[in-house]
Amino acid sequence: MGHGSSVSAAGASPPPAPVVGGVMSRSRALALLGAGLALLGAAGAIAACPAAFAGERLSWSKPIAIDDQAPFGNSWRIEGVSCVSISLCVAVDRVGNVLTSTDPGAGATARWTTKQVDPPRQMTAVSCPSSSLCVGVAKDNEVVSSTDPARGAGAHWTRQQVDGPQEGLLGVSCPSSSLCVAVGAGSHGVLVTSVDPARGSRATWTAKRFRRGTTLSGVSCPSASLCIAVGGEGDVLVSTDPRRGAHASWRFEHVDGEELKDISCPSRLLCVALDEAGEFVTSTDPAAGARASWTVNGQLKYQFPEQPLGISCPSASLCVAAGLDGRLTSTRDPALGAGASWTVKSVGSSSFLTGVSCVPSLCVAIRGNGRIISSTDPSAGSAANWTSVDADGYTPLLDVSCTSTLCLAIDDRGDVLSSTDPGAGSHSSWGIEHIPDAEYLTAISCPSSALCATVDARGKVFISTDPARGAAASWSANDIDSSMLDGISCSTSLCAAIDDNGNVITTDDPSRGADATWAAREVDASVEFLTAVSCVSATFCMVGDSEGFGYTSDDPGDGAFSRWTRKPIDAPAGGGDLSGASCVAGGLCLAIDAGTEQVISTADANAGLAASWYRSRVFPPPLPLPEHEGDGVACASVNLCVAFDNRGRVAESRNPRRGRGARWRVERVDHPTLWKDTRASGLSAISCSSSSLCVAVDWEGQALIGTAPGAPHDRGNSPPAPPIN
Repeated sequence: MGHGSSVSAAGASPPPAPVVGGVMSRSRALALLGAGLALLGAAGAIAACPAAFAGERLSWSKPIAIDDQAPFGNSWRIEGVSCVSISLCVAVDRVGNVLTSTDPGAGATARWTTKQVDPPRQMTAVSCPSSSLCVGVAKDNEVVSSTDPARGAGAHWTRQQVDGPQEGLLGVSCPSSSLCVAVGAGSHGVLVTSVDPARGSRATWTAKRFRRGTTLSGVSCPSASLCIAVGGEGDVLVSTDPRRGAHASWRFEHVDGEELKDISCPSRLLCVALDEAGEFVTSTDPAAGARASWTVNGQLKYQFPEQPLGISCPSASLCVAAGLDGRLTSTRDPALGAGASWTVKSVGSSSFLTGVSCVPSLCVAIRGNGRIISSTDPSAGSAANWTSVDADGYTPLLDVSCTSTLCLAIDDRGDVLSSTDPGAGSHSSWGIEHIPDAEYLTAISCPSSALCATVDARGKVFISTDPARGAAASWSANDIDSSMLDGISCSTSLCAAIDDNGNVITTDDPSRGADATWAAREVDASVEFLTAVSCVSATFCMVGDSEGFGYTSDDPGDGAFSRWTRKPIDAPAGGGDLSGASCVAGGLCLAIDAGTEQVISTADANAGLAASWYRSRVFPPPLPLPEHEGDGVACASVNLCVAFDNRGRVAESRNPRRGRGARWRVERVDHPTLWKDTRASGLSAISCSSSSLCVAVDWEGQALIGTAPGAPHDRGNSPPAPPIN
């Protein structure tokens, strides 16, 4: 029987010696590591910094990307790209981001900036006729546009819903600021046209539907008097009056036996389409309609394991196609049609290519793994030099801890991000440092600007006594456990970490760094794993577990000899899953139920078994997103607690001591980005350091700053509601 079985109100008898060790369960490892370690981020939210609080409601900033340095921990799929010249290329991805570079030809050193303009929609294509207009389309028939795209992250983009096809828009072509034509997927072919796209959200878009059932996947307009779209049945649609919108004349021509994926027309004298079999379908007189001649080049037919997706022909002397198998094909004589010679170039990665855009002396191709490759000599074919840059992705931030003068956040690559001015709300106020030998950091706690401690998934703790120095801070490492550490909470004279085997590992001399002495106490051998820890001082700590039990100790600094009381705080007999906890001086402790996102609170935590706990429904429906964990709570004092859920919402209370009688204000501050079964965004942790500052971090490497001007806080003294047990 483990030591935890003897924990009671009177305390457990001390074990014979400190216990450090254990083996991570396979189910626990899969639940955390295999599912993105969402729980670690939530558990990490517990390390709030106690501080006096007096203020009115918080006002939250937009998400600020602070952990945006390549290589990224995760990537987004880039769906479309358009290059205006060698000094401007714009790309779009499947979560509503626009990526912009004014030096795309710089290859590995090219700088791409990211701006989320349409969250969280899947953008599919973009077309930029000049540096003063870019138009993108999305799967839900939304159009975004900018008249200053070269400003990158500072560009202004507008959004507009249009009458599009059933399955959304897939392609767009804008030959000038007076014409854009978009195409999409559905039971019938649909074209959407605007003759004033530069007007942004005030632009007029008209739809033209065809009785003939074909999905349109690509379009190219070399001028305002010629547009050619391609369809899923080997059809091309040609119009010489596309500006007439719904009244334009479009002619169907069946030119291929395979599904056509994309088309590029550098002029009225040349169009080259790409089909799913890897064939190239070419015409040198596409405007001739029924009299046009289309030839099929089968040189590379069925030579690609996957379908080619995009083609770009900047002139009659160059065409480049991108394929799902990660290879590029090109020709310098596309006008020869069936006689053109196409060469294949492997560009160094098995990741598929989703599109390509070329201008004279530059081609830029996009990958499904968020990387962008470019060449300034694409006409060299197989001898062309292509370089790659990590352009679109994110590194999840798992925890944050703030003092009155310092905030530190951690990511899943072993990096620490720090700011001595987080309230500035700017990217430039944050610096980044990698801790040597740190891999997957799980939690951080900073009781002061002279002490921070962070733990990782390998049982290591890293301590800094100069964290405010940012990238120059020194971190000492200490192996304190043989299993994963899931959380840590520190006061100035105590640090307590928890692992996934029911142990609390403590030290009363954390400032000694690598020389600190740590001792383990198994608080409950029957529980699957501990999930939350919050220490107010050397004389009080609270721990939560995955079964709804809370553990408190008034002597946690005694390490292996510490006494812990066990009480079901989430349902009368336990059974809940506590994903976060925060305690402050005065006996106030709050925890979060991961399944229901209810807040469990007590104002007399120091009373141990005699403490009264209350359960409150804080977040209104809808319920938490299934299979996507991420919730927690942070208290600055008895007068401010902020909880968060996995839908990007925060709940703020100025009277949390009132239990079920507490008032909570709920607000959505972040927009979780979900793609199929992948968790990509949503808040992961929060820390409140003062009456005017809370900092939250999310799974996309972003920080959100909550600030409030000083104002009298709620001083009501109404009694709490009856306890839940």
